[in-house]
Amino acid sequence: MNDATDSAWYLDLDRHALREEFRTRYGDLDWRVQTHEVAIGRLMEATRYYPLRQVLGTDAADAYESVLGRVRIRLLRPGAFEGTVVGATSIVDIGTRSFTWCTCLFNDGVCFAVSEATQIAIDTDGKSRALSLAARTLLGRWLRPASPTSD
Repeated sequence: MNDATDSAWYLDLDRHALREEFRTRYGDLDWRVQTHEVAIGRLMEATRYYPLRQVLGTDAADAYESVLGRVRIRLLRPGAFEGTVVGATSIVDIGTRSFTWCTCLFNDGVCFAVSEATQIAIDTDGKSRALSLAARTLLGRWLRPASPTSD
């Protein structure tokens, strides 16, 4: 992964296309009273869920699903329990059959975790398929600069 200074845009909450606000739960804490890794993964997935449903449902007659091709998560600092966690996400790459999200978690305005997740479009038989024009157009509205986690 690159050093955070290589792609520092993702550290700015206002630069992300989509945001979702969450309250952490007691069960989200580890023994150090910090947000634990399972909760971080859940919050990142929850941040991507509603936009993903929009992409996959852009054409009901031509609906399809997706599988998660790859996920990379980098913890930048411990996530505190106090305060609201904001999940922010943007698209960093759109291919013909897949797209890549950059999702970050912020606590009190400071980014504490960043992930990159590649979604692959599949048909009902589980084979990869091309993204529809409607899906690519919607994804294009959320497009941001190069990935913060690429090697």
